[in-house]
Amino acid sequence: MLNGNAVAVTDPDWSHEPYVSPVLYKEFDPTEPRPVSLKLIPYYAWANRGISQMTVWLPVR
Repeated sequence: MLNGNAVAVTDPDWSHEPYVSPVLYKEFDPTEPRPVSLKLIPYYAWANRGISQMTVWLPVR
């Protein structure tokens, strides 16, 4: 719980590499998935997290 707000924590098999692309579209390059931990905080609850970046969309490769 985050100040009474639900926080989803999961262990999906997603690529751990950050997705950074200088172009909008590129060739699909599948990589071997490996387990990573995610903590998903509701957008409306982000205001009390301090100064940092927030990713609203989760890029999937």
